[in-house]
Amino acid sequence: MPDGFVGQGESNNGDGQIFVLPGRAITLNVWGGWLGDFDSEVASCMAQDAADG
Repeated sequence: MPDGFVGQGESNNGDGQIFVLPGRAITLNVWGGWLGDFDSEVASCMAQDAADG
């Protein structure tokens, strides 16, 4: 976490948190999720990007 950012508490479902930099209009949104098979996920995203042009 960058210096100075202050956490605002976990989200209701526990998968993330928003951090603010006091005195500045800056927020950092952090969240996570489960990723299955990494190689398959990358291949799927690349195929979708290619299809989208």
